[in-house]
Amino acid sequence: MSTVQIDTTQNVKINFECASLGLRIAGWFIDAAVITIYIISVFFMLNQFFVGDLSYTAGIIFYLPLFFYDLLFEYFFNGQSPAKMMLKVKVIRLDGSSPSFTSYFLRWVTRFVDISFTFGGLAILTYLVTGRGQRMGDFAAGTTVVHLPLKRLTGGQYIMKFPPSYKVTYPEVILLHDEEIRLIKEVIDRVKTGLYRQGDSDLVEKTAELISKRLGISLKPDITAIQTIVNDYYFIAVQEV
Repeated sequence: MSTVQIDTTQNVKINFECASLGLRIAGWFIDAAVITIYIISVFFMLNQFFVGDLSYTAGIIFYLPLFFYDLLFEYFFNGQSPAKMMLKVKVIRLDGSSPSFTSYFLRWVTRFVDISFTFGGLAILTYLVTGRGQRMGDFAAGTTVVHLPLKRLTGGQYIMKFPPSYKVTYPEVILLHDEEIRLIKEVIDRVKTGLYRQGDSDLVEKTAELISKRLGISLKPDITAIQTIVNDYYFIAVQEV
């Protein structure tokens, strides 16, 4: 599986796993299925509730957004269409900044060349040649499609409220998984409640050392720094929801 290195806005280099060609193709079919279901549903609705010129006008109103399907979803849903949400992949910029409307527009408009007009042949060719998971539209927009390395928050998970001014200290936490954060939280809870077990005297130091190795950072061996790791993880996760 190919990877791409992103320089984040905090000047941190993070390696992401590129979405495989199989996932990209599967995503196209899933989105096509969503569009097909929408077209059929609207067709039956128009026949049921509209007649004559009103039916024609309603058809234009309901079907026109389909022309901008990818552009609208990626722009309003943070780089994800319904298929990308299902497959847990996302559009990101290679320079670490958030994709702008222009980025999504360039990806959308070039679809007519490397996907529609060439039946996906050009998109597949450029994907295989670049090694960074990019089709022609990604080249134009400076983007690629990657696997989301962390899971979305679901009901019952650890929820935090963050002030508007909150800033991420360790953007590398995006590399962690929910299970790892759960274990880190157990350490924090054990230290704060004083429920140490035999051999836990250097628990904080060991935890900080493991986190440092996992993320490639230098984390202070104190509970505040470890708590910041958890806070940053959930802050980023909330932005993904």
